[in-house]
Amino acid sequence: MKNNIHFLLPCICLLLFMTVFLPRLRAETVVLNEKNSYDVHLEVLEDPEGTRSFNEVFETDLFKPAVRTNYGFTSLVIWSRFSVTIPENSKELWYLEIGYPLLDSIDFYISDGKSIQSRTMGDRLPFRDRDINHHNFLIQFPVKAGTYDCYFRVKTESSLSIPVQILSSRGVISELNIQKTLFGIFYGILLIMIIYNLLLAISMRDITYFWYSSFLISLTLVSLSLNGYGFQYIWPTVPALNNITPATLFLSIITMISFSRSYMNTKVNFPMFDRVAFFYGIFITACIFISFLVPYSLGIRVGAAAYLPGIGIIAFPMADSVIKKNREHQMYTLAFSTLFVGVIVTVLNRFGLLANHTWSLWGFQMGATASIALFSLGMANKVNNLNINLRKLNENLEVKVQERTSELIGTNEELEAAFEEMEAVNDNLVTLNRELEEAHNIQQRDMLLASKIQTSFLPSVTPSSDLYDIAFLFKPSAGISGDFYDFYHENNILTGAGLFDISGHGVSSGLITLLARSIVFRIFSKYKNEKLNTITEIINNRLISELGVVDNYITGILLRFREDKIDYVNCAHPAMLYRKKSTGKTGMVMNKDGLSVSGPFLGIETLLEPYHEFTLVLEKDDCLFLFTDSLVESRNSNDEPYGEIKLLQSLEEAPHGDAASILDYIMQRFNYHTGNANKLRDDLTAILIRKKI
Repeated sequence: MKNNIHFLLPCICLLLFMTVFLPRLRAETVVLNEKNSYDVHLEVLEDPEGTRSFNEVFETDLFKPAVRTNYGFTSLVIWSRFSVTIPENSKELWYLEIGYPLLDSIDFYISDGKSIQSRTMGDRLPFRDRDINHHNFLIQFPVKAGTYDCYFRVKTESSLSIPVQILSSRGVISELNIQKTLFGIFYGILLIMIIYNLLLAISMRDITYFWYSSFLISLTLVSLSLNGYGFQYIWPTVPALNNITPATLFLSIITMISFSRSYMNTKVNFPMFDRVAFFYGIFITACIFISFLVPYSLGIRVGAAAYLPGIGIIAFPMADSVIKKNREHQMYTLAFSTLFVGVIVTVLNRFGLLANHTWSLWGFQMGATASIALFSLGMANKVNNLNINLRKLNENLEVKVQERTSELIGTNEELEAAFEEMEAVNDNLVTLNRELEEAHNIQQRDMLLASKIQTSFLPSVTPSSDLYDIAFLFKPSAGISGDFYDFYHENNILTGAGLFDISGHGVSSGLITLLARSIVFRIFSKYKNEKLNTITEIINNRLISELGVVDNYITGILLRFREDKIDYVNCAHPAMLYRKKSTGKTGMVMNKDGLSVSGPFLGIETLLEPYHEFTLVLEKDDCLFLFTDSLVESRNSNDEPYGEIKLLQSLEEAPHGDAASILDYIMQRFNYHTGNANKLRDDLTAILIRKKI
């Protein structure tokens, strides 16, 4: 047993020594010599929670050689490390390039074994915070020769891709020269084609060219967002605009579909496809607005994935054009095929299904460039076909003009004969118009006379009473009114009041008011000792007898004053309102159960429904308000009725004074609502009764 212990102790000590003092195993160190660029073999550590600090990562041996640098859309935080040696004889400045500009946050740490330097960058920070003015992320290594351990932490809501290389200053300049030349050509072509097709859209009035220009603009925005040039040159101080990438993707899908529908004339040639494309376009339009509300990580995933259904929708007319060998449509098919290949490659790369290569990182730009060239040829062919058709039309134009001239000569002779006939008809119309004017003038005079006669039969001044202060308003909407009112006296004492509304408009309603007023007056005066509902029954029977088969009916309110009591009968008329002086409250006159007191119409036979009589007792300054339905049904310029609620409010807020001032206040509120007191859709009559003592 002791021998075993003596053997184990040295082994344990050796293991501890190796763990603490021997250098950790690293991936192959990159030695920088004469080359301008070097590939970097990373070691990576996945941090699912994103909680590891640099000190924890620096001490851990959990790093593993990277088998990929493209993780697609993921919530992982990736720590990467590598070592680099700058020789003593190096005269270059060296930079680490991370060639994917859509990363949100990059924390870079570099250690020479004695000290640690750190740097933070990403597309969430203003562009001016970067060391180098470059659309990708460039991090400068120390100038001093030596071996350095480099760590960087990457977190992003976009696709997580970390293509890295080390470049010398000459390598950076060479790469910039190549990229700026290529992108200058790319964006120059886009700009020229946008302007050219917009001019064609205006001059030819063809919506196809407009949609093509819109499609090119959306492709430009997508490209600027994806390659970082938009952030570098257009919105360097507004990092939040880097989140527009999903919206630009959706916009490019909409313009692509709209251009396809117009170019292929799908409404005629492919109606089923046209409907599907239309509704998919509506869905994508909604996604543009939604993309500003949802997290960027969700918006960019949906934006990238939404291209695939769009491609599927457009594939149908593309296949048909290949089968039918339509040259214009075949050019369209070839152009979209190159774009689709680039889009599919880019989408697969962003979802982490394709590794980082030049063709996978730049697939969208390559496909877009090829498709723009092919689309331009197709649009040029479209213009050429239009010119050919125009020449054919010009060749046939002279023949058609001669034929049309002959037709016009014959038509002209027919027109001359027609003009002569029309002159005779016009003379007859002038005579007829003169006769109609004379008839209209006679009718207007008759209507004016009828209106004056009707008005003369109605009270023109307020009745005097020791108990009640009364004010009234009578406003016909036209010359003759279908409303009438009356006050009843006995021995110069006010005994009753009535307000009635005849259905319909015009002369017939006006004539019925004269007849009905006479009947009500005679019966009310004759049967003064009968109950008021009995008087109303007698009036109704007499009206039925007198009116016969006339279709008009009458609504109204009849009041009888008995010292300090008021008898009340309602004949299908809007409820009478009241205002109590003691409480200041207003409301509709109801029975003790809170139900309506309205009875049947006057002048038409009913199912023997009785008229109900109610007796009211007013205190000093209590008010009753009678009105026809025009008051609550009149509307303002927004087609809003005045309504019973506003009427009750105006009665409640009216100042305490005589009946005339209260009624004036109510009408001022009404006129303010309707906006024009002189234009009524129906006759308006109102009576306000205030108890004096």
